[in-house]
Amino acid sequence: PVFTPESFDTSRDGEKYVVSVSYAPTAGGTRVVMRYAVCPRGTVRVKESVSGGNADFFRVGVEFAMNGRYSTIDFYGPGPHETWCDRKSSAPTGRYIQDVTDQIDFTVVRPQEFGNHVDLTWFRILDEKGCGIELTSPVKFGASALPVSRPDLDLSTGRWRHTRELIPLMHKEDRTLGKTYIHCDLAQMGLGCVNSWGRIPGEASDGYMVHPGNYEFSFTITPIVK
Repeated sequence: PVFTPESFDTSRDGEKYVVSVSYAPTAGGTRVVMRYAVCPRGTVRVKESVSGGNADFFRVGVEFAMNGRYSTIDFYGPGPHETWCDRKSSAPTGRYIQDVTDQIDFTVVRPQEFGNHVDLTWFRILDEKGCGIELTSPVKFGASALPVSRPDLDLSTGRWRHTRELIPLMHKEDRTLGKTYIHCDLAQMGLGCVNSWGRIPGEASDGYMVHPGNYEFSFTITPIVK
């Protein structure tokens, strides 16, 4: 769905500057309110409130982009391979450092979701000098950082039909020419696939779906400077 800003307010709370954005309800009736508290030294505390809707959500969270030079991910959680709410028992918890261009599995024929990591304590996106940002939350959360955007992975656009077609978009030889696309999620539906990649997660276990309702997700973006 496309979220259209309905109101935009700014205020000051002590040393913090607060920005609140309310979005008009989507056609499905989902409403989103975002609150950003910008603190001294660049830390940003984000609160997302989601309510309503008449269909299951794919995910509840935020997405944003950074310059492609931020191409290293450093996280503490299950790994090293990608994990999902219904695909994580094989991943031991630890600290893992990886490149965003290695998050896409080219043995998979068609573009789809890649590189997700769940049950995270922290997730960092860094450049070659170790500078960048750290994402943290009071609750375990999910995150990913990819060299291609979510629309690039969406088969419904009809643009890319094979994962190999994504290679030029990655700018692997010079990542400064591309971007790094980050997702930070409170929840994302499971993969399902319990009968050879056809059955949806809700048919296997209702705990792997994200039903319409009220959700609040708080997380912090902390700059890392060296």
